[in-house]
Amino acid sequence: MLLLLSSLVLPQTFAQSEGDESKIIALENLWNQMQVAHDADAMEKMLHTDFVLTDYDGSVLNKTQFLASIRDKSNQLTAKSPRT
Repeated sequence: MLLLLSSLVLPQTFAQSEGDESKIIALENLWNQMQVAHDADAMEKMLHTDFVLTDYDGSVLNKTQFLASIRDKSNQLTAKSPRT
């Protein structure tokens, strides 16, 4: 009986994780697009007031600093193809 019940739960858990993965990838792509487009106003709506970014090189930016870096047009980012 326990085996039967567990077999009914596993497919639902797997389907939910696939849905979560798609949402995360979509948000990551949106995040990247906002940075490339220097759309700090849109990014600001996504970030909590206590947001802190630790960048790939170990530098740390608070929300205000991060938004300023997005607004800075001298930072030229390129878009990668979205993951599928």
